[in-house]
Amino acid sequence: MVFSIGLLALLLTGAVVLIVTSLGAKGKGIDRKAATVVGERVIEGLINEQKNDSASFWSSIGTNRSDTIDGYSYTVEFTPVTSGGSCDNADSCVNAKIIISWPGSNDVITLSRFLAKYE
Repeated sequence: MVFSIGLLALLLTGAVVLIVTSLGAKGKGIDRKAATVVGERVIEGLINEQKNDSASFWSSIGTNRSDTIDGYSYTVEFTPVTSGGSCDNADSCVNAKIIISWPGSNDVITLSRFLAKYE
């Protein structure tokens, strides 16, 4: 009888731990997915700026950008690419690294996009 009660308590404790862990992982997954969507919006904005206001875009790539969208903070870091083909000119190609973070977590999502100027 005592053994049965102890086993039942052990099983209930394990079930509670499993449920709590599962719910925490689900919330973390939702935050990461939302951060990825924010990163995609930032990339779309960079592409639109490159296409619609090319001169302004290419003159500003030496400066990192930071902002917030829907509570998610992001930073865009530009790294010039100077090797190969049309990227021989220092101002022709760039890698944009987008780092997204959100409050209440130490996690970050990092996306990157290669952008090239074709004239």
